Amino acid sequence: MEKAGNIDFDFTYITHKASWKPYYDMRSNGVGAPVLLEAKGLVTQNTGIDWKNVKLILSTNDPYDNTQEPKIDPWYVNYHTPAPRKQVIDRYIPEYNFDGETIHGEVTDATTGEPLAFAKISMNNNPLNSFTTDATGHFSFSVPRGERSYTISYLGYNSQYVNINAPYIKTQLYPEAVAMEELKTGNGQTLTYSIAPVLSNMYADELSEVELVAGVSAERKTRSKGKRDAEKAEFGFDYNANTTGAYAVSIAEQVEKDLRMEFQIETPFSVPSDDADHRVAIATYQMKADYEYHAVPKLDESVYLVAQISGWEKLNLLNGESNLYFDGTYIGKSYIDVNSSKDTLSFSLGKDKKMVVSRKRSEEMSKTRLLGNRYKYEVTWDFTIRNNGGAAIPMIVKDHFPISVNEDIKVKQGSYEDAVLDEKTGILTWKFTTSKGETKQFKFDYQVDYGKNQPVYLE
Repeated sequence: MEKAGNIDFDFTYITHKASWKPYYDMRSNGVGAPVLLEAKGLVTQNTGIDWKNVKLILSTNDPYDNTQEPKIDPWYVNYHTPAPRKQVIDRYIPEYNFDGETIHGEVTDATTGEPLAFAKISMNNNPLNSFTTDATGHFSFSVPRGERSYTISYLGYNSQYVNINAPYIKTQLYPEAVAMEELKTGNGQTLTYSIAPVLSNMYADELSEVELVAGVSAERKTRSKGKRDAEKAEFGFDYNANTTGAYAVSIAEQVEKDLRMEFQIETPFSVPSDDADHRVAIATYQMKADYEYHAVPKLDESVYLVAQISGWEKLNLLNGESNLYFDGTYIGKSYIDVNSSKDTLSFSLGKDKKMVVSRKRSEEMSKTRLLGNRYKYEVTWDFTIRNNGGAAIPMIVKDHFPISVNEDIKVKQGSYEDAVLDEKTGILTWKFTTSKGETKQFKFDYQVDYGKNQPVYLE
């Protein structure tokens, strides 16, 4: 610099105290309707700094994942020599040593958000090293060598153990009078539970941009005060109005990199430092779905409605939990596994009680006979499927032949009407369509021959 003056500057840094994970809401208005897939992100951060009105970027990169390619060595085979084990390298999460560094923070009342003035902060290894908060509840001190945590105490409040894992730490204390309540149960037992709400109204620097990766880190850009004021005037954003972590309606621009995907949220977003999940919308997809009925009556005499979705691999989806909604009703959870080698995603939408299926042993065609020192077990299974008002869509029913893994146990596969047999697994698959009021019947049979002195458990 040629002369003294003010300079605006930007800087970036990485923290492991923030992360995000994808999740989905999948909705269908009924059989034959397309599926609406709403991709969202759950953003969490506990950095000690509120993110207010920031440009948020969600990235699939994980900086703590192993980047070292594996090395294969010669494999020597000998007696009593185990086979080479698969190399497993854990994700590296850095641990920070704050010895000699100055950390800052504040202590507040968890029920009101009010600062706690002159709260005592005692180092855990040496309680004689202690500090106090100022009149506004803030504090700063140089971390003594070897200290990794401290305890905050305040008259009338429960003490709080705190790990030293960030340069700015906000702590909330619960008043002893309201933090715990007693509940009397019917058998006279007394339970205690917390009723105090957690409020977060952080005081800290303001950020302009946050890039979250799918692991446990965030790259953050802090902007100088002059730029912050200009942006606040431009957006007209009320910081206090969006620090509750409620759903924010944002649509992201997807940017595909060589080794990662980035979802750039198009509207400013706020995330308080409360270690809670905050929802942000990424994209909404409408996809064609094929609907089927699935049944495995040997295990469960219920018929499940299933949606089969193709073309999903073009959407840059990530592994994540999905909430399922059908015909306006929440029906449960599923999981989207994009690592699947199948070209369709399958989602069970629940039982359709209008479809009735039964599987019964044929008394006339089933018997067990003793011939010499061997038993011969013969069985025929009868299936009946009736459509009492369900949709006229494909129905898939599965069963299986037993497979012997002992040379002394002989299995003879019999007839299987209109089914497709998987020779490797012995699984039988029937596929057909029934209209309302229609009944479908079929059967299959097999024989098992085994020694009488050895127990064989057959259905």
